[in-house]
Amino acid sequence: MALQKVSRSLLNTGVADSSDATAITIDSSENVTVTGTLAATLSTAAQPNITSVGTLTALTGGTGDLNWDSGTLFVDSSANAVGIGTTSPYTPLEVAAADSIIRLTVTGGVANKSRYEMRAIGASGYEGLEFRTANDANNSYNVLMHLDYDGNVGIGATSPGYPLEISSTATVSLAYQRTGFSCKKWGFNSDNSFTYWMNLTDNVLALSLSNAGLLSTAGGLATTQTTALALDLNGTHSGGNYIAWKKAGAAQFYIGSSNTVGAGSGYYDLYAISGYGLRFFTGAAQRWSINTSGHFTPNNQHAYDIGGTNAEVRNVYAQGISFASNANASGMTSELLDDYEEGNFTPIFACAGGTAPSSQTGTGQYTKIGDVVHITGQIAWNGAGNGGSNLRIAIPFNVISDARAGMAIGLNSGLSYTADYTLHLVPEINTNVIYIVDSPHTGAGHNHLNFSNVKNTGSKLFSFSGSFHTRD
Repeated sequence: MALQKVSRSLLNTGVADSSDATAITIDSSENVTVTGTLAATLSTAAQPNITSVGTLTALTGGTGDLNWDSGTLFVDSSANAVGIGTTSPYTPLEVAAADSIIRLTVTGGVANKSRYEMRAIGASGYEGLEFRTANDANNSYNVLMHLDYDGNVGIGATSPGYPLEISSTATVSLAYQRTGFSCKKWGFNSDNSFTYWMNLTDNVLALSLSNAGLLSTAGGLATTQTTALALDLNGTHSGGNYIAWKKAGAAQFYIGSSNTVGAGSGYYDLYAISGYGLRFFTGAAQRWSINTSGHFTPNNQHAYDIGGTNAEVRNVYAQGISFASNANASGMTSELLDDYEEGNFTPIFACAGGTAPSSQTGTGQYTKIGDVVHITGQIAWNGAGNGGSNLRIAIPFNVISDARAGMAIGLNSGLSYTADYTLHLVPEINTNVIYIVDSPHTGAGHNHLNFSNVKNTGSKLFSFSGSFHTRD
């Protein structure tokens, strides 16, 4: 049916059609109530209030504010703003609710991966904006990122305490790769003991940092800065600090305070574990070494500037001491001192055959410097000897073949020899014995003593000293 312009009094009673006696009612305030369905176009001025008791499927055109379902949807025409849950929107779109959430749903998307939400949180301690996913049943949510009121960003962390805080069960929780260059992709992760920085492209561990602050590198530590200070290790441990070099996890070498590395205090140590020595290189060549027995030796003969004087420092153990810079005497054959030795020996009277004096005791000392041996000795006995030939005393080294030299006799109390003769101690060449002989003042030969010259008289003491050359 069509409505014609009629008086208000007529419409107060309602308009009927064949199916509904009172389909349209207009009251005294000119409010129109439709019972049933109204399909119409209002061509006159905008209406101040339209109430739909059922479902309004379309509403087109119109000016002024729109308030739908008491603030569920509100259009503020003066501010050109839309409010959902508020009748005073401050921004072009404002959503207000006790749990304010905006959802984006992909229709026909992958199951349980097509709902994304942005949620505003006002609960104490969690104030911020949350981005999360929801499953299709709307009973499980996964928080992707949390932006708190102070500007902290949490990825997997719902209450971040730092500008960026990541909480993840993934092996690598942060990855970075610069684009536009042939750069590696780098990753950052951690476990119960260490934090790691990895080359993800090649799957290489580059650096690890323990929970105690110990830094380990897989490829060594290098610096390219231009200041004088290249590495500064600053520790405050009460016992001192040290650096450890490890092989397959086991420490091989240390540099540090004796309190923590070696023994004692007041020193800094270079410390190699048992079975290892130390070597020192310059110019890619070994110069010095300290072996496992503690010998400190140069690798070869070298000249070093010591105290302003060009002195030669040698491997004394293997090469001896050179005096090549000294003036040479005529006949010089060597300027190398390559041996030094001190020790004891036991001198006693000996003969070829015969009977030695009883209860012989001997004490002797020697010092060997190069090829010169100096000896001192004393023999005591109790009882006379008898017979034999070539009375002699054994010495610790062989005498050289071209110089017998001689020994000085100290105290002789008990050893007899020919009257008016002189008693001699003569080192025999190419042997390690001293023969005891006497000779007349005329120089006419000499006589070898024997055990019969060893008497049981006097103090029964015989002492001697002297030097000889040896090639031993």
